[in-house]
Amino acid sequence: MRQLIDHPHERTSLVADLQQGEAEEHREEEDLQNFAARERVADTVVPDAVLERCARLCLALGTDGLRGELTLMRASRALAALDGATEVADEQLHAQFLANKIVALGGEPVTVPRPVPPAATNRKMLEAVLEAERRATRDYTQRALDAETYGDKGLMVQVEDMVRDESGHAEETERILRDWPL
Repeated sequence: MRQLIDHPHERTSLVADLQQGEAEEHREEEDLQNFAARERVADTVVPDAVLERCARLCLALGTDGLRGELTLMRASRALAALDGATEVADEQLHAQFLANKIVALGGEPVTVPRPVPPAATNRKMLEAVLEAERRATRDYTQRALDAETYGDKGLMVQVEDMVRDESGHAEETERILRDWPL
């Protein structure tokens, strides 16, 4: 049989206790995720292309020593490990850099993925991938021009590297469409 609690103070106290318990459970779950990520971070691979991008950015910003590259590498590694990945993805570094830059400029990063068209065949799927890579190249090219106009050399260089990556992805997809029997 349930007991009716008819005093606001008692009800408030019980709700506060329940809220505290839920917060503790959430922290414990988060601690477990963080512990698992800490265990994985040492084995998380940072590809040479990602390290090169970090170096290019730090050179463009005129950083002294290797602290900038090391910080970017460690942060990327930790984020990948937290996401359960075994390797830092180029796109992950793109997203992380852009989100950090948006925050530094006073904004709030928002992610709204573009719709992915359904594909009935492998060829159609790759054609959609190719169009997405070309669109990303156009978008990043415009953002690089915007950064140059704004006077942010580091941002311009980083976004130009993203243009190079997306162009490379598009060329690889074109080669697959041309050379592979689909």
